[in-house]
Amino acid sequence: MQSKALDLGRVGIWSTSMRFAPGDEGPKSARLIEELGYRTAWIPGGIDDAVLGSHGIAVIDLLVVNLYPFEATAARTDCTHAEAIENIDVGGPAMLRAAAKNHAHTIVVVDHADYDAVLAALREGEVSAAMRRELAIKAFSHTARYDAAISHYLRSHNGAPDEWPNPLLRSW
Repeated sequence: MQSKALDLGRVGIWSTSMRFAPGDEGPKSARLIEELGYRTAWIPGGIDDAVLGSHGIAVIDLLVVNLYPFEATAARTDCTHAEAIENIDVGGPAMLRAAAKNHAHTIVVVDHADYDAVLAALREGEVSAAMRRELAIKAFSHTARYDAAISHYLRSHNGAPDEWPNPLLRSW
């Protein structure tokens, strides 16, 4: 696991990248970090701060997640079924949904093209409600696409792929 902190004046960001070899003890740590993520991402600041503090849990103000590269991995001609399944991110989408649901209190970023705008807004002191909402919409759209890609892969690699309907995702 790698982590680093970025100092943006008053804004502290903790960045974590977790990839573990099979049989490594890492996944236990990864689950703990992910559990803390979706336990805290949806809690608005100022509510139960004393309780959270007594358990050493901090409220998440900003969540940036790059999901495991499932689509790119599964598209490779040499990809095994086990490798594709290993590249299904479970905790990342859950944390993204929790943060997006709480976008009034948590900034959620899934697109690297948004990094500069978010950092500029943070440096200016505030990420607007409109920007938070747009970022939340992107997060929900991103996880929906990710889930659809996984569903498509599993249907197409099933012994009888026509047994399961192909879901139609509509853009509203």
